[in-house]
Amino acid sequence: WLDSDANARANGAEDLDYLNHDPPYRAANRLLTSVDELRLVKGYTEEVVEGLRGDVVALPASNVLINVNTASTLVIAALTNSSDLSQPEQIVRLRETRPFKSKNEFLVLLGPNPPFTGGWDIVSGYFIVDVQTRIGRTQQHTEALIDRSAGNAARALWYRIITPKIVLDEEKT
Repeated sequence: WLDSDANARANGAEDLDYLNHDPPYRAANRLLTSVDELRLVKGYTEEVVEGLRGDVVALPASNVLINVNTASTLVIAALTNSSDLSQPEQIVRLRETRPFKSKNEFLVLLGPNPPFTGGWDIVSGYFIVDVQTRIGRTQQHTEALIDRSAGNAARALWYRIITPKIVLDEEKT
Protein backbone atom coordinates (compact mmCIF):
# COMPACT_ATOMS: atom_id res chain seq x y z
CA TRP A 1 0.00 0.00 0.00
CA LEU A 2 2.89 2.33 0.70
CA ASP A 3 6.04 1.90 -1.36
CA SER A 4 7.77 3.40 -4.36
CA ASP A 5 7.38 0.59 -6.88
CA ALA A 6 4.88 -1.88 -8.34
CA ASN A 7 6.66 -5.03 -7.11
CA ALA A 8 4.52 -7.11 -4.76
CA ARG A 9 6.36 -8.56 -1.78
CA ALA A 10 5.39 -11.60 0.31
CA ASN A 11 1.93 -11.03 1.82
CA GLY A 12 1.85 -7.64 0.11
CA ALA A 13 -0.23 -6.11 -2.66
CA GLU A 14 0.13 -3.64 -5.48
CA ASP A 15 -2.15 -1.92 -7.99
CA LEU A 16 -3.03 -5.18 -9.80
CA ASP A 17 -4.52 -6.60 -6.60
CA TYR A 18 -6.65 -3.51 -5.97
CA LEU A 19 -7.73 -3.02 -9.60
CA ASN A 20 -9.66 -6.31 -9.32
CA HIS A 21 -11.99 -4.79 -6.68
CA ASP A 22 -15.41 -3.38 -7.45
CA PRO A 23 -14.99 -0.49 -7.85
CA PRO A 24 -11.31 -0.75 -8.83
CA TYR A 25 -8.69 1.46 -7.20
CA ARG A 26 -4.91 1.74 -6.94
CA ALA A 27 -2.52 1.47 -3.99
CA ALA A 28 -2.16 4.92 -2.43
CA ASN A 29 1.66 4.87 -2.19
CA ARG A 30 1.45 7.68 0.37
CA LEU A 31 0.77 8.01 4.08
CA LEU A 32 -2.74 7.29 5.29
CA THR A 33 -4.95 10.34 5.67
CA SER A 34 -7.50 8.58 7.87
CA VAL A 35 -7.74 5.39 9.92
CA ASP A 36 -10.78 4.55 7.76
CA GLU A 37 -8.44 4.29 4.76
CA LEU A 38 -7.04 1.07 6.28
CA ARG A 39 -10.23 -0.63 5.01
CA LEU A 40 -8.79 -0.31 1.50
CA VAL A 41 -5.57 -2.13 2.40
CA LYS A 42 -5.41 -5.85 1.61
CA GLY A 43 -6.03 -7.91 4.75
CA TYR A 44 -7.89 -5.22 6.72
CA THR A 45 -11.60 -5.73 7.30
CA GLU A 46 -14.10 -3.31 8.81
CA GLU A 47 -13.95 -5.33 12.05
CA VAL A 48 -10.14 -5.10 12.21
CA VAL A 49 -10.18 -1.35 11.58
CA GLU A 50 -12.85 -0.77 14.24
CA GLY A 51 -10.79 -2.85 16.69
CA LEU A 52 -7.74 -0.67 16.02
CA ARG A 53 -9.56 2.68 16.04
CA GLY A 54 -8.95 3.49 19.71
CA ASP A 55 -5.25 2.68 19.49
CA VAL A 56 -4.09 4.15 16.17
CA VAL A 57 -4.25 7.46 14.31
CA ALA A 58 -3.26 8.52 10.79
CA LEU A 59 -0.66 11.30 10.98
CA PRO A 60 0.89 13.39 8.19
CA ALA A 61 4.45 12.24 9.00
CA SER A 62 6.19 8.87 9.13
CA ASN A 63 8.72 9.61 11.87
CA VAL A 64 6.30 10.34 14.74
CA LEU A 65 7.30 8.89 18.11
CA ILE A 66 4.81 7.14 20.41
CA ASN A 67 4.15 9.07 23.62
CA VAL A 68 4.30 6.54 26.47
CA ASN A 69 2.46 9.05 28.69
CA THR A 70 -0.67 8.77 26.52
CA ALA A 71 -0.37 5.42 24.70
CA SER A 72 -2.95 2.75 25.43
CA THR A 73 -2.09 -0.50 27.20
CA LEU A 74 -2.12 -2.37 23.87
CA VAL A 75 0.20 0.15 22.19
CA ILE A 76 2.66 -0.08 25.09
CA ALA A 77 2.46 -3.88 24.90
CA ALA A 78 3.30 -3.71 21.18
CA LEU A 79 6.09 -1.21 21.81
CA THR A 80 7.65 -3.37 24.51
CA ASN A 81 7.04 -6.60 22.55
CA SER A 82 5.02 -7.97 25.46
CA SER A 83 2.39 -10.68 25.04
CA ASP A 84 1.62 -10.43 28.77
CA LEU A 85 -0.43 -7.28 29.48
CA SER A 86 0.42 -7.08 33.19
CA GLN A 87 3.51 -4.87 32.74
CA PRO A 88 1.84 -2.48 30.24
CA GLU A 89 -1.22 -2.26 32.52
CA GLN A 90 1.06 -1.42 35.46
CA ILE A 91 2.78 1.29 33.39
CA VAL A 92 -0.58 2.86 32.49
CA ARG A 93 -1.74 2.79 36.14
CA LEU A 94 1.49 4.41 37.34
CA ARG A 95 1.48 7.22 34.80
CA GLU A 96 -2.16 8.12 35.58
CA THR A 97 -1.03 9.62 38.89
CA ARG A 98 2.52 10.56 37.88
CA PRO A 99 3.34 10.94 34.17
CA PHE A 100 6.92 10.23 33.12
CA LYS A 101 9.04 13.37 33.26
CA SER A 102 12.08 11.76 31.65
CA LYS A 103 12.74 8.86 29.31
CA ASN A 104 14.84 7.23 32.02
CA GLU A 105 11.81 7.00 34.37
CA PHE A 106 10.06 4.86 31.75
CA LEU A 107 13.15 2.75 30.99
CA VAL A 108 13.62 1.92 34.68
CA LEU A 109 10.22 0.19 34.70
CA LEU A 110 11.29 -2.09 31.84
CA GLY A 111 14.31 -3.53 33.62
CA PRO A 112 17.94 -3.88 32.59
CA ASN A 113 17.44 -5.05 28.98
CA PRO A 114 14.50 -3.18 27.41
CA PRO A 115 13.20 -4.84 24.23
CA PHE A 116 13.54 -1.60 22.20
CA THR A 117 15.59 1.56 22.07
CA GLY A 118 13.67 4.01 19.89
CA GLY A 119 10.27 4.88 18.48
CA TRP A 120 8.94 6.49 21.64
CA ASP A 121 9.11 9.63 23.74
CA ILE A 122 7.39 11.25 26.74
CA VAL A 123 5.91 14.17 24.77
CA SER A 124 3.65 14.59 21.74
CA GLY A 125 3.63 16.86 18.73
CA TYR A 126 0.14 15.89 17.52
CA PHE A 127 -3.10 15.99 19.49
CA ILE A 128 -6.68 15.00 18.75
CA VAL A 129 -9.12 17.48 20.25
CA ASP A 130 -12.60 16.14 20.93
CA VAL A 131 -15.30 18.81 21.22
CA GLN A 132 -18.92 18.29 22.28
CA THR A 133 -21.15 21.35 21.84
CA ARG A 134 -24.80 22.09 22.39
CA ILE A 135 -26.59 25.29 21.50
CA GLY A 136 -30.30 25.12 22.17
CA ARG A 137 -31.51 21.84 20.68
CA THR A 138 -28.54 21.41 18.33
CA GLN A 139 -25.79 19.10 19.50
CA GLN A 140 -22.55 18.41 17.66
CA HIS A 141 -19.50 16.19 18.18
CA THR A 142 -16.35 17.37 16.38
CA GLU A 143 -12.76 16.11 16.29
CA ALA A 144 -9.67 18.00 15.14
CA LEU A 145 -6.04 17.00 14.64
CA ILE A 146 -3.70 19.65 16.03
CA ASP A 147 -0.02 19.83 15.01
CA ARG A 148 2.31 21.34 17.56
CA SER A 149 5.43 19.47 16.48
CA ALA A 150 8.97 20.85 16.47
CA GLY A 151 8.04 23.87 18.59
CA ASN A 152 5.73 25.29 15.93
CA ALA A 153 2.62 27.26 16.79
CA ALA A 154 -0.40 24.96 17.10
CA ARG A 155 -2.43 24.58 13.93
CA ALA A 156 -5.38 22.40 12.98
CA LEU A 157 -4.56 19.97 10.18
CA TRP A 158 -8.13 18.74 9.82
CA TYR A 159 -11.42 18.62 11.61
CA ARG A 160 -14.53 16.55 11.10
CA ILE A 161 -18.07 16.72 12.34
CA ILE A 162 -18.97 13.31 13.68
CA THR A 163 -22.58 13.58 14.85
CA PRO A 164 -24.63 16.70 14.27
CA LYS A 165 -28.19 16.23 15.53
CA ILE A 166 -31.24 17.97 16.85
CA VAL A 167 -31.96 17.06 20.46
CA LEU A 168 -35.62 16.54 21.28
CA ASP A 169 -36.92 18.12 24.47
CA GLU A 170 -37.32 14.76 26.21
CA GLU A 171 -33.77 13.63 25.39
CA LYS A 172 -31.13 14.11 28.07
CA THR A 173 -27.52 14.73 27.09
